[in-house]
Amino acid sequence: MKARYTKTGKEITILGISKEWGTATYIEDGILHQERLSSGEWEIIDESEPVDWSSFLREAAKDILTALCTDSPIIDMRVNVRLAISTANELIKQLKDEK
Repeated sequence: MKARYTKTGKEITILGISKEWGTATYIEDGILHQERLSSGEWEIIDESEPVDWSSFLREAAKDILTALCTDSPIIDMRVNVRLAISTANELIKQLKDEK
């Protein structure tokens, strides 16, 4: 995880955070540092990649369809496919709402 010191713009790679003590441990110039994370002084940099929702939809629908066909096979596969896609879309909607 990376963080930026808001006063100077200095960026660090955080090795560990102590919630109990409110400190972060990081290495800078070969020296191990431990600093208090005062609110507003440090900004956490989000390095996570954005979710590819279309890929997630395909994978989720495929897994849901497999479960539907295994648990209760229906002669009309189109019904299972529509149900799998609508279920995956609802899952995506709820995941996006949680963010």
